[in-house]
Amino acid sequence: MKVSEVIDRLGVYKPDDEIYIEWWDKDLAKSFSYMDDDAELTDEEWGAAVDHLENRERLDQSLVAEAIGEAVDRVVNGEIPV
Repeated sequence: MKVSEVIDRLGVYKPDDEIYIEWWDKDLAKSFSYMDDDAELTDEEWGAAVDHLENRERLDQSLVAEAIGEAVDRVVNGEIPV
């Protein structure tokens, strides 16, 4: 996703709203890969990886949705202190 799309989507929130966001940029993703430290990840390669991940988004969102729902339930049920 392009940063401009993220900015547009965030425009519906007030500055003090609490939201949960995860993002990965090229450098962070590379640090978690098995690439050699001195190897370069080009913008084109990173773009292809992003495209691949966006195609998987529905599966990933359902896993994250389950984790978020569980966290909310645990807070509401007093298992996680506020």
